[in-house]
Amino acid sequence: MVFRSALPPGLAGAVRADHALALGVTRRQLRNRALDAPFHGVRRPAGGTDDVVSLARAYVPLLPDGSLFSHVTAAAIWGMPLPAEAQSVPIHVSTPPPGRARRGRGVIGHRVMLTDQDIGRRCELPVTSPARTWCDLSSSLERDDLVAAGDRALWFFDPLTTVAALTSAVERTRVGRPALRAALPLLSERSQSHRESVLRVLIVTGPLGLPTPSPNHELTLRGGTRRVRLDLAFPEHFLGLEYEGDHHRTDRAQCRSDIRRLDDIEAAGWSVMRVTDDDLRVPAELAERIAARLWSRGWVPASSFAPLGRSCSS
Repeated sequence: MVFRSALPPGLAGAVRADHALALGVTRRQLRNRALDAPFHGVRRPAGGTDDVVSLARAYVPLLPDGSLFSHVTAAAIWGMPLPAEAQSVPIHVSTPPPGRARRGRGVIGHRVMLTDQDIGRRCELPVTSPARTWCDLSSSLERDDLVAAGDRALWFFDPLTTVAALTSAVERTRVGRPALRAALPLLSERSQSHRESVLRVLIVTGPLGLPTPSPNHELTLRGGTRRVRLDLAFPEHFLGLEYEGDHHRTDRAQCRSDIRRLDDIEAAGWSVMRVTDDDLRVPAELAERIAARLWSRGWVPASSFAPLGRSCSS
């Protein structure tokens, strides 16, 4: 069933149901399948997507003055990577006093103090600033995911904030300060993806004392005519680490390009170790493999680590 006449212009996007009635939509039309109700009291044309930005836009008609999107919702709007379980509805809305925390189907409300430094705008939506958003994530994310979100906020190619702003926000926050202080020194402006961040944190916080890798390390190949980047690199030992997602396997063109690229890198005297999601699920074994590869390329550990059952004196 569809409307016999066009919807009023005011229904091009989401609108409160009472406003739709004022625009001439009948109560019967409000129940028509040409409209859907993403939130109680809201109607919008059916057939749209339910990504976080779309849902936030659908909630805007219910958003009180001074309230804004926050926590994992703001992180998704800013483009910060999130684990799968944190990417779905409900959306999070923060409201400063004297307002009350929002309630209703599909929304989690927070009553919080906000300063001018905590307020931002993205995709034409009111959101907590990147720094405040990162601090709020400490209530729901584990360390590695928190670092990955912070890395995206600092990503040098498209920075959302600065280390100074993050540090200042941490000192102002009332929740999660110990976790945030522990994560701050682990952040990097050179990590481009969630998995790269997780891999780097695994290396620098592991018990084997591995050297700190260089994220998105640039190499110049073929007589200076070609540049490539390694996800992580140990330049002193000419060892690179590459995270291999499923698209590297399923995309035929990508697979062929990867093969040529790795051949060129190895021809320049480097060794490349590929890492997958399966490896990241067993961090201790992965750290041992990285240590063994570094050992084979001249790394001398400070501890008594010896790969493959060899002693340090062998």
